[in-house]
Amino acid sequence: MLIKVVKNAFLRWSDLLAQRSGIDINYYIKGGFLTTFGYAMDVASGIIVGFAFARLIPREVYGQWQLIQSFWGIASIFALSGMGPAVIRAVAQGNDGMYKRGIATVFKWSFLGSLGIAVASGYYYYYLHEVSYASTLLALSALFPFSSICGYYGNLLFGQKKLKKLAIFNAYSRLFYTITVIPLIYFQRELFPIAFGSVLIDTTVRGILTFKSLGFIRNDNIDKGTVTYGKQISYLKILQIVADQIDGILIASYLGFESLAVYSIARAIPDIIRDLSGRLVNLSIPKISQWEEDIHNKRFVKLYTIRLIWFSILIILIYVIICPLLFRILFPKYLDAIQLSQIYILTFIGFPATLLGIWFQATKKIRIISFNYTYSAATQIILNIFLIPILGSLGAIIAKVTNYVTSFIISYLLFIRATNAIQDSQRIHVEKN
Repeated sequence: MLIKVVKNAFLRWSDLLAQRSGIDINYYIKGGFLTTFGYAMDVASGIIVGFAFARLIPREVYGQWQLIQSFWGIASIFALSGMGPAVIRAVAQGNDGMYKRGIATVFKWSFLGSLGIAVASGYYYYYLHEVSYASTLLALSALFPFSSICGYYGNLLFGQKKLKKLAIFNAYSRLFYTITVIPLIYFQRELFPIAFGSVLIDTTVRGILTFKSLGFIRNDNIDKGTVTYGKQISYLKILQIVADQIDGILIASYLGFESLAVYSIARAIPDIIRDLSGRLVNLSIPKISQWEEDIHNKRFVKLYTIRLIWFSILIILIYVIICPLLFRILFPKYLDAIQLSQIYILTFIGFPATLLGIWFQATKKIRIISFNYTYSAATQIILNIFLIPILGSLGAIIAKVTNYVTSFIISYLLFIRATNAIQDSQRIHVEKN
């Protein structure tokens, strides 16, 4: 009885708050809880698996694995990363038929990514005589197309607002991955079984869930512009993908695999925090996808951007304080990464740009999106090329912080400019009428 009274009182409060704020509070409360539950598994999995890597395998092997991740990231250019948001938008608008078409398009293009990984394998075999490393890359190239489409279930379920189902799928995926990869890391110390086994396990479990998600398709409606739009976004991300991966390649080339391992551990926890926070903000995609450009939506985005700034500052302060303790518990072999990690968390200052990016995509501000991606990527690539040879891993982190902060400032200024233009257009329309 008491629970029912509390529940009813809470719902009345949230309805009142929704009426006054103009925001669907119940949707965000429900979605936030479900998404937090689902993605909490990601956080737990990341920490546990990262703990196992740091504790059980040599730095050299972990650095090699991280370089493979960089090559894998470069190959993802051909997996059309922009197709996911495009499919979410299409599904949110009732065009579920675009889900299968999106998967087919990504699968076809991803074979070029496999070819790229195979070429890298040949380079390590013929020029560097790294037979074991080359064999690992070649084996992984065969899995790349399948890995690219596995996990695509999230785009369908997210667009349909099936947040509970998505949370359950994500929880199953991460739980199975964690309990199978940990024994693999424990019993193996060589790169090939760890790398190939990890990718195979992840691809298999997410592939099963993606196949199961086909049963949730509600209709065969097609939006002809979705594939084109997804490709456009993907093309715009090419430079950014290269920028995101070039630091790992340069660090491994100039400083070696162990330095890359330290750099990767320094980024581990801040990246998990950013990923989880970003996914919570991404709850707004199904709502924003249905918006029209008007002054109310401008106020919403502006208000929550300011709140995200204060949220980012709070997260940074907390992390800087607790970082040494976290590393002593989780990564005792990587205590030399503490200062790097404390500096790297400053990238979180640019986190509010996530919401602005969602708004730009939902309102199809292609020119702004193009400018943001180009500026961000060019800045990061140039800074990495100049700073890493001089400052090493610290140079890579300075490049990241500079890029995130300046990109956010520019995004916010472009948002204000775009919404002011909308406001002027609406005022002129009213005056004419």
